[in-house]
Amino acid sequence: MLKEHYGDCIYFTPRAGSDDVIGFKNYCERIVRKKFDDDRNACGASEAERVVQQAAALILTDIREQQYDREFYPTADEVAEVLGIFCHLYYICSWNGW
Repeated sequence: MLKEHYGDCIYFTPRAGSDDVIGFKNYCERIVRKKFDDDRNACGASEAERVVQQAAALILTDIREQQYDREFYPTADEVAEVLGIFCHLYYICSWNGW
């Protein structure tokens, strides 16, 4: 029944003395692609805006998942360095029309 529903995207690996292990081939890529296509069709944003929004969402998720040490705070130089990199990349992207 699963093979009929998922077709070539699913595979079964037998294990001795245990139930089979079920896996999906390229399924994460299909899910992300479908979400991207659905979002692209749902809103009127340009391709570049959608890419930036997706990148921002990934960065925000990564920031939220970090474990931070409250005893340490970055120095002004460290913050300036990160902001400098961001501004440089933003300038390059806007210059290239992204």
